[in-house]
Amino acid sequence: MRKFLFIFFLVLVSCGNEHNSEKLVPLKVENSVVLHDTADLVPYFKKCIDDYYKMDEIGFKNEKENEKLVTRFLKIEELFPNSRYSDDALFFAGKIYYNMGKYEDAKTIFEKILEKYPDAIFSDISMRGGYVYHIGPLAQLLIARIYEKKLNAPDMAYWEYQKILRNYSKYIEEEYILGNEKGYVIAESQYMLAKLRHDVYLDYKTALEYYRRTVLRYIHLEYIDKTGKSGDYGKDALKEMYLISLEKNRRYENMVLSTFKGMLLQNVYKLSYPFINFYRAKIYLNKRRYKTAISIFKNIVYTTNILYESDVPIVLNVLKLIESFEDSKNKELRILSENLAPSLSRAIIKGNSCELLKSEVLIYLSEYYFKRGKIDLAKVSLEKIFQRYPYIVLINGEFAPVYAAKILKKHVNEKEYISFLKKNLYFIPEKYKEKKILREEVQKYENKRNSKK
Repeated sequence: MRKFLFIFFLVLVSCGNEHNSEKLVPLKVENSVVLHDTADLVPYFKKCIDDYYKMDEIGFKNEKENEKLVTRFLKIEELFPNSRYSDDALFFAGKIYYNMGKYEDAKTIFEKILEKYPDAIFSDISMRGGYVYHIGPLAQLLIARIYEKKLNAPDMAYWEYQKILRNYSKYIEEEYILGNEKGYVIAESQYMLAKLRHDVYLDYKTALEYYRRTVLRYIHLEYIDKTGKSGDYGKDALKEMYLISLEKNRRYENMVLSTFKGMLLQNVYKLSYPFINFYRAKIYLNKRRYKTAISIFKNIVYTTNILYESDVPIVLNVLKLIESFEDSKNKELRILSENLAPSLSRAIIKGNSCELLKSEVLIYLSEYYFKRGKIDLAKVSLEKIFQRYPYIVLINGEFAPVYAAKILKKHVNEKEYISFLKKNLYFIPEKYKEKKILREEVQKYENKRNSKK
């Protein structure tokens, strides 16, 4: 028994000494940088990440420095393969190559991530903005983009997008950040499968099915592309479905209408009803079935409460489209749309839709009346902006009353404008600087008038 305990003690000591000796082996990552263990790695990795974001700001223009930073990231993964930062280091090395246009090199690194770290999560040091998400799905997405947009290999891109849905569907609501871009890997992959079927393979039947799935799962999931333009996966899919209906073969028009009809019969598409109906109505316009189209446009307004602020534009588009029919050369369209836009506008204002829509419609209605020389009716709409939305609604980044005042100023003389402000400034609370700005306009006018006496 004593012999056994002695041997066990020697083994423990041996293991402890072996572990300590590993920690003390210096690891050279650069000519002037030597790391002894993972504690030394943290500040070094942070410095590499800081350098990455600085280079990202100027567009990775210095190829020599880019290559040096890639080498540093790859060295981290090579020397510390089990560290918290090895997967991150690989990703950023691949992303630098991607930004440099070295797509084959980037693809090789991203494939290594999928092989070694398929479910890894970015570290807090790596990600700016507080988001936490997985590296694997994003690496796979970039591989798919490389095949699709850089190597002109749509078949391989299609295969990679399918792998994303198959391997990473559990991350369906996970948002990613990629430079200026924001989006959802799973939603984008589903949408791109439909786009490839649509644009490359001209397989409209399968494309419609994939677009339908995108609408079902990803309506109101918004993205921002690298140009800063925002979009919605589900709404984009519906627009693409409409574009299929414009193909020369008329059977596609009926195929899209049939798909829309089926979607409207299912409550799971309820959030999409206004958009489905909007494109249905446009198809009927193309078919010259004007009465049906106008009926659908009216249905959007009378039966739908718009609760999402991102859905406001679809209703404004309906109103503007109907207004355009008033001047149409087609007699039937003119008769069907006569006085319909203001009538629908009043219904929206009285309804239960979100306040942003109501305020936007009041603005629209004022401009509608200004175009027709009905100044008093236009001013009534703008007065309602001051009375109902003195501070809670922003239109184009400005308080609704300030925006309303600018519109009025374009259409009436200075005296009428100041008279309007005097009457309606009362509704804006004193604590808001916008009231002070508008009040200064009134005071400036009064001072100018008094100086002439």
